[in-house]
Amino acid sequence: MVHLYLGDYLWENNNRYSLASLFLVTNQQVIYDKDDYFIGFFTSTTSINAFLHLWSLSVEMQFYVLVPFIFLKLQDLKDDNQKFITVSLITLLDFIAHAVVEDSFAFNFMLLRLWNFQLILTSETLGYIGDISHVLYLVHWPVIAIFQPYTVKNYVFVILFTFLSSIFFHHFYEQKYLKLDSKILIPFVVILILGNAVLQYSKQFLENGIPSRPSRKEVSKIIIGYNTCPNGRGNISIMMIGNSYVLNMRNPIQALFNYNYSSFKYSALGDSYGFYANNPGSYAAVDYNLRELELYKPDVLFILNRYPISLRGPIEENDVHVQQLNENLKSFEKHVKKIYIMDTHPLYKFGYVDFFLQNVVNRPEALESLHLDRREADKVMKYTKERFSMVKWEKCQFFDLSHVFLDGDKYLNFDRDTLVSYIDNTVHLSPADTIVNGFLGVDIFFVISGFLMAKIITKTRITKANDFLLFYYKRFRRILPLYFLVIFGTVIMVHFYLGEYLWKNNNRYSLASLFLVTNQLVIHDQADYFNAFFTMTSSINAFLHLWSLSVEMQFYLLVPFIFLGLQMLEHNYLKLIAVSLITIIGCIAYLLVLEQFAFNFMLLRLWQFSAGFVALFCANPEKLPNKAELSKDVIFKFPFTKDDICTVSLATLGSCLIPQKLNVMILRPVVTLSTAIIISSENKNFQILSSKLLGYIGDVSYVLYLVHWPLIAIFPPFTIQNYLFLIVSIFLISTVLHHIYEQKYLTLDWKSITLLLSVLILGNGLLQISIRQQDFWKIDYPSDIQKIIDTNKAELPFFWKHDPKRFECTEEKIGEKIEDQKVFGYGSCGRGNGNFSIMMIGNSFVMNLRTPIRTHFNNNFTYFRYISLADGYGLYADTPSSHLSLEISRKNVERYKPDVLFILGRHFSTMKKPLQEDDQLVQEMNNNIKFYEKFVKKIYILDSHILFPLGFMDLFLQNVVHRPEILEGLHLNRMKADMEMKIVKKRFSMLKCTKCKFFDLNHAFLEGDKYLTFDRDTLITYCDNTFHLTSAGLKLCDNALRTVAQEVMDTI
Repeated sequence: MVHLYLGDYLWENNNRYSLASLFLVTNQQVIYDKDDYFIGFFTSTTSINAFLHLWSLSVEMQFYVLVPFIFLKLQDLKDDNQKFITVSLITLLDFIAHAVVEDSFAFNFMLLRLWNFQLILTSETLGYIGDISHVLYLVHWPVIAIFQPYTVKNYVFVILFTFLSSIFFHHFYEQKYLKLDSKILIPFVVILILGNAVLQYSKQFLENGIPSRPSRKEVSKIIIGYNTCPNGRGNISIMMIGNSYVLNMRNPIQALFNYNYSSFKYSALGDSYGFYANNPGSYAAVDYNLRELELYKPDVLFILNRYPISLRGPIEENDVHVQQLNENLKSFEKHVKKIYIMDTHPLYKFGYVDFFLQNVVNRPEALESLHLDRREADKVMKYTKERFSMVKWEKCQFFDLSHVFLDGDKYLNFDRDTLVSYIDNTVHLSPADTIVNGFLGVDIFFVISGFLMAKIITKTRITKANDFLLFYYKRFRRILPLYFLVIFGTVIMVHFYLGEYLWKNNNRYSLASLFLVTNQLVIHDQADYFNAFFTMTSSINAFLHLWSLSVEMQFYLLVPFIFLGLQMLEHNYLKLIAVSLITIIGCIAYLLVLEQFAFNFMLLRLWQFSAGFVALFCANPEKLPNKAELSKDVIFKFPFTKDDICTVSLATLGSCLIPQKLNVMILRPVVTLSTAIIISSENKNFQILSSKLLGYIGDVSYVLYLVHWPLIAIFPPFTIQNYLFLIVSIFLISTVLHHIYEQKYLTLDWKSITLLLSVLILGNGLLQISIRQQDFWKIDYPSDIQKIIDTNKAELPFFWKHDPKRFECTEEKIGEKIEDQKVFGYGSCGRGNGNFSIMMIGNSFVMNLRTPIRTHFNNNFTYFRYISLADGYGLYADTPSSHLSLEISRKNVERYKPDVLFILGRHFSTMKKPLQEDDQLVQEMNNNIKFYEKFVKKIYILDSHILFPLGFMDLFLQNVVHRPEILEGLHLNRMKADMEMKIVKKRFSMLKCTKCKFFDLNHAFLEGDKYLTFDRDTLITYCDNTFHLTSAGLKLCDNALRTVAQEVMDTI
């Protein structure tokens, strides 16, 4: 894993530690490295050392070598009291020795950890985690070191991956080899040792011929650097003292003097802080520096250091550290004319370059997070600065380097353009999104639901209409009273807490939810190019989660008829075959149909409910031979028990929580199958499945499901405090509703339930009328806020719908077999007085940029045509719809032969996929450009454009009203936005064309490390809810578009 996933710059150290680990002396390697000033960071957890954790197992194994001899001597003591006194003395004396000896040595040395082993605690087993603890111990650190967690998502991924791999190794490896006899186990261990030895020997192969770093020259343990630079031509003498920062700063400072000195000496000592000491080494360094100053008496003294932890502690009255600083400076001032002291500097992490390079290679989108938070960094050095401010001096001056790394609220760690780190691995300066697969939980829910419905229906035969009605009554009684109550409460919350600009969409979805057809409305909106964002979780839609319950209720209408048909099959194995065929065929159909449609359509989800049927019939087979009937001479025995398979299936379900996008087309069938296996196993020994806590969560799960999303949508979390508030609120509300409402109505008879449902339905109906017709719900905002809301709302749904110049263009019939809703615009904008023709092709960005581009030509053209089609990218096609759009665009270019062709589009996921050798998209774009160049003189292509979030205006206005203090956080991170379109830009750079030119609008929104999303003065957004630019955003692009228009007029 080290050689496959880590860069070659990390191999040398990991190879050293892997070899030490094979000989079980990792702790000795740690002791050796800690004693070396320059490689001490290899023993730090930030050094990306995948074998570092094995120091403790090395100590353990060394103890195992010693422990029989200890007990051999203890056997000579016949009295247990004498043995107790002896081991107590060993514990006490060894503890004292551990406390006295230097911590970094004692921490890793077995004989000084012996006292720990004397404290033997006996306890009950810690259960399953205890069983897999050895695997967890061995696995956890390599995973952490190689896939370093730097966000909440990464932490969740590392935790889950560690547990899943540990479970796998425990069941399929550890438990198996523990059952082997010595004849098999010894050769097995020999093979493993030989394999590791061969792997160590073959590192040259893994390094692919890259030479390892040359060996370091051994340096003194005390003197890091001590020498005199060549004499200069000036009349001042200079000396530099301190720790390794002296060598780090020596050349830059010396170069700035330009030899305008008489002599230039430097003394860099380990543990030297120049004018401060806190251990024997630093006291010796202070004395040594003082003698040097007395001897050479330099005119100018530089004190350069990274300051120790002791200076960062709270300041006390008559602080001893300040007193020491003053005393040493007073001694120094006797021998010099001027002292320059480097002020506190941001404390970069040990092993930073290794960590930085790992992110450059594997996680470039996270690079911006590696910069230091200014507030946190300043806080670390707060007390050091205060101590320096209390120093009394006559000849001293502090100089600060921190400000040159400052950028807003960050201290920069690397150059954003060249991606060169500002620091090395030893803190010296060097030369210049939560759970993305969570939706798979719905798949688990559908399988469980299918199993429960099958279990309920198979208890009784369905023979008459009354059986159908009884089944429907029980389902409606269980679900609808709570469902209608939550919808009622959610509608009220939407109108009390969300702005009017969010009501229309929420009202549509609340009405669909009342009729249990939310999934159908989602399908309808996803098919509409301009309404698709309403189905996104970012659209502040408080009813969106109810699509799954709509699918569930539609399934309930169908399931009795399915089992009516299954009753015709006499044997359970025939039923099992039937439902298995439904599952397999349904799964294939689901995978073949457009995912957005299949995801929400009940009939294409039926295979998952049917998987629950399969689980039921597998759990209740008719006849299987018992063990007595089986032949004793079994040819093949399945090596895995039901517990093993159940455990692995449960671990597979854990993959839903991994914060890394997984291939859903593979994962969805696997998750469905795993759920069915767990259900059919009916394993009563499973500790996790028999947990009382999980049982209670299961009891309140229906309330949790209904309540969680409205709260998240209406009060979106932006901080850890928000997340905690939401989690606690959701659980409290769910618990209260479960106990005082859900449990109560489930005990009512049918008359009371019917009355309750009637009241809830009537109440919801009256509420739907009220919110649409009465002014009671209208929110009165302060006049300035209302103005901001109105100005932004005026841009909806799109700029071109309100464009005052839109009437200057005439829409025409396209004359092609394409659906009307997929034609956003097709026509011309009148004749001009110029001598060249213009045509624009693409998707909705054509309509967005039509007027701004046309305006800058000032009618200096013969004609101006535009074609704006759904999935119209102009250069390539990836769906049937985009193939049709491309064909229409090509026909129009060939027909009208414009002098200038603009290709304008927002590029979708296909263009962002990794580049392939002989990339098909690049070839297709080159072919289309070659076609266009036959008919046009010049082609202008809109370069990859920053992707504003869907539903951004709604989110922005919500924050203007309720959270204005976090508005700055809505601007886009530059590096992340650029990374998203990196491959698109790369593909564009590979295009071969003689008449093409790309033009970019991104720079108009750029400010430092951000792309701006709104005007800070007017609070007007630069984009609407559907990626398109508003009039304010287009105004920013004026200069760029004017330049393009002028270039066309100058050259065509």
